[in-house]
Amino acid sequence: MTIPDFHTTGVENHLNKFSDKIRTEMALCGFNEVLTLTLTSIEENSLINNSMNGEAVKLGNFKSKDCEIVRTSLLPGMIKAIANNLQEKLPIKIFEVSDIVKLDDSVLGASNKRYFSGIIAANTSLLEDLQGALTMVMKKAGIELTYLISDKPHFINNQSADIYIGKVLIGSIGVFNSNIVNSHFNIQYPLVGFEINLETVYDIFSN
Repeated sequence: MTIPDFHTTGVENHLNKFSDKIRTEMALCGFNEVLTLTLTSIEENSLINNSMNGEAVKLGNFKSKDCEIVRTSLLPGMIKAIANNLQEKLPIKIFEVSDIVKLDDSVLGASNKRYFSGIIAANTSLLEDLQGALTMVMKKAGIELTYLISDKPHFINNQSADIYIGKVLIGSIGVFNSNIVNSHFNIQYPLVGFEINLETVYDIFSN
């Protein structure tokens, strides 16, 4: 074995450090962290944004329909986690800080992106509670959010908003469409959720 005549010093990845700060603040807000599967089906991935399937990395030799592509959103897996834990006392508050993968023009042809999502399941819609938690967590990191009303196919009309930092769009928040939570996942409670690109947030934060 040859020992190289130089050494390197390891340091903590700054994005990971920022992600851990977000995790801590969400836990302090009463949310439980979940880690959902990276591989998913085309059908479930399209529940959030059908156009994202065109950006998804497809597996060439998948063994199950549940593992056709790499996720482009954290939300479908999180909704499934809610569906599998309906025996728990309401409200159920969960979040995830993890990577999604999208096709791009990079050398590898695809890149990981760090996303941050949260969901609340309760007897009544708790959109204000979720928005308040997200706003407070971002404020703790020194970031001010702006919410502008918008319509997304996976959210109920007039009950969703795009999330901005200044003029930069970073994600969306809203009440999930009943066609998703009731028909596909058989959840009879209203679900509210958000998803933001945490990598974009970090780039703004670090600058």
